[in-house]
Amino acid sequence: MSLDVLSKDILLKAEEEKKLLIKKLEEEKSLLESEYAFRVESWKKLVLEKNLHEISTEKSKVLGFYRREAKRIVLDSKSEIVDGVYLSALEKVYNFEKQERELFLSKIAKYAFENFKFSKVYCSKKDLKFSKSLFDKGVKISTSDDVMGFVFESEDGREILDMRFETIVKHIFENSQDRIQKILFH
Repeated sequence: MSLDVLSKDILLKAEEEKKLLIKKLEEEKSLLESEYAFRVESWKKLVLEKNLHEISTEKSKVLGFYRREAKRIVLDSKSEIVDGVYLSALEKVYNFEKQERELFLSKIAKYAFENFKFSKVYCSKKDLKFSKSLFDKGVKISTSDDVMGFVFESEDGREILDMRFETIVKHIFENSQDRIQKILFH
């Protein structure tokens, strides 16, 4: 074999090996690219799922917060309504016309006569004259600036029957709480 033939043979074998190597590299490149694409796609899915989970969690937190806020606002509003009803009732009693006021005071006095033994009565200066017409001479009547209605005191001073307008309205209001709650909260 001549040097030329040997040289051509080596070149041919080198060319074939080069082609095999390029083919093998192309296959590895293709395999790596598909593996890379698969990993990128998997990573995208993982990131997307994680983000969707985080978004869902955050959405739940935000919705929960606003639901609680809405309930708090509704409860505050209902509480304001209840307070408003109480204050409105109290204002109405405080602003009775003379005839209504005297009728109300008469009913209070009648209740006290029937249910409490007293020797002293406190009333407002505004009601002093009318109060004197309701009670016997043996009952001591005193005035107090903070009494709208009557406060009855036993002879020994140990027992008191508080029949101020505010106390009566408060008592009626407290006894009506179940009905008020049913109306507002159901």
